[in-house]
Amino acid sequence: MVKSLEIFILNSFIVAVFGNFFEVNTQEGMVTGKLDVAESNRTFYSFTGIPYAAPPIGSLRFESPVRAKSWDSVFDATRSHPECVQFLILDDSISVVGDEDCLYLNIYTPQLSVSQKNLLPVLFYIHGGAFVEGSGRKELWGPKLLLTKDIVLVLFNYRLGAFGFLSTGDAAQPGNLGLKDQAFALQWVKNNIGSFGGNPEKITVMGQSAGGFSAHMHMFSPLTKNFIKGVIAQSGTALNPWGLVPIPVVKSRTKILANGLGCVNNVDTASMINCLKTKPVMDIMDAIKPMMESRNVDIIVFRPVVESDCNKAFLCQHPIELIKSGNMADVPFLCGVTAQDGALISGPILVKDTLVSSYNNHFDDFMKYSLFYADLMPLETFKKISKAIRHFYLQDNLIGNSTITEFTNIFTDACFLHPAQESVSLHANYSKHSVYNYLYAYNGTETFGQRYYGNEHDFGVIHGDELFYLFDRSVLYPNYKLTRRDKKMSDFLITLWTNFVYYGNPTPNDHSWKPFKCNEENYYIIDGSYKNEVDEGLEKERVDFWKNLWKTIS
Repeated sequence: MVKSLEIFILNSFIVAVFGNFFEVNTQEGMVTGKLDVAESNRTFYSFTGIPYAAPPIGSLRFESPVRAKSWDSVFDATRSHPECVQFLILDDSISVVGDEDCLYLNIYTPQLSVSQKNLLPVLFYIHGGAFVEGSGRKELWGPKLLLTKDIVLVLFNYRLGAFGFLSTGDAAQPGNLGLKDQAFALQWVKNNIGSFGGNPEKITVMGQSAGGFSAHMHMFSPLTKNFIKGVIAQSGTALNPWGLVPIPVVKSRTKILANGLGCVNNVDTASMINCLKTKPVMDIMDAIKPMMESRNVDIIVFRPVVESDCNKAFLCQHPIELIKSGNMADVPFLCGVTAQDGALISGPILVKDTLVSSYNNHFDDFMKYSLFYADLMPLETFKKISKAIRHFYLQDNLIGNSTITEFTNIFTDACFLHPAQESVSLHANYSKHSVYNYLYAYNGTETFGQRYYGNEHDFGVIHGDELFYLFDRSVLYPNYKLTRRDKKMSDFLITLWTNFVYYGNPTPNDHSWKPFKCNEENYYIIDGSYKNEVDEGLEKERVDFWKNLWKTIS
């Protein structure tokens, strides 16, 4: 054993090598990783299930994350880790999976033990899932595609649902625990990534959907805005209507949850939270189910908020105000959508005749919740907006097979496209760095639409379809292999994204991807034609409709 051991000591980083296993030093202690092989047969190092914070259990439930205890023995970072507590919804059945002890991260790197001059840029990826599901597990986010490039990739878990986003609206629990977990993970990476060959001064934050919202939010948080050098927000920004929700809404839902568990009896909010800390996980999840099924609550029960107290807050001012004031991370920003992002919402409706009938007969009522307007205005006010929406998209036709595209466009535009265009426009106006806008329209061999909605309808390039070409999804899709055509798209997309990580510019050689500017609303088209095509005014008529929609109620 002693003869096979080599120890390298460079810049206070310690790496011990035992065959195909590698030990790296972190602030909490040594961790063991192992060799893995990327798509190109390139070797990289894999470290999985490293605790970045103490388990948020017992007295730490519903509290901000705190540092994990140090360990004396070597921590085994070659195994998988649990996902955070969440509902697993299959067809019409709902079960609970995951564990409260879930604050772990994974690191994948092509190099260890290097000099400070050769540290690699870091890509810190935040998973999506509407703040209620998902994880950073290797089984879901295989690194073999991205690790063909010289980057260090980090994925991780953060608390979800009530455990990550309930709030009392005051000091007892101000909210945003899931986002504070993200910030804590980012701080851990900042402190430790040098040991894994990564550059702590060159971290790009990236995410998709709720992860895109989160990535964008880190530009504004005092906890993280000074740590990042770039942001990639895919199909989600801080301005999405399904993101931030008024504090009174989450506060009310927290009280409903507590009441259902016998934790409200005219006591103060601190006592209410302490009571909730004593309840079994399954009891809490069971109490949430009726709220998910209620017509009076939108489909994301607990969401991020603008905190009322700035002391140790993740966010205490709206992102629009922070952009306009310049109080943000002024870094390169890459943002875009898929062509049919909205099929995430329209798809489940269109494949069920009963839901199609309900939306046709009660359009105002159902759309108010589907578009996340329920917490912003009463139904009578929304009816004015609803009338304009229905006329613009459907010309007052019924929802059905002949209006799949039009119905899907409602959700694409309201929930993804318009917020993205508003975000890039604001950054272009107030930021000193380049802003890059894109439309992803590559229709590949596999799509989430086929997985979730079957082959009866072709919904196009839906929410999350680009992820097939950035991550190895073979565990979710064991029968899917990248075709030659798909592999070309994967290589192309990964080159664009990692160029941005390296240079803050996705096309640094020919500058074919022109930045979005206030007088040149450029967007790059990623559709498999590889023409480096740039156009102006992404779906301008549809975006302008949402810009002007509020005038219908004035």
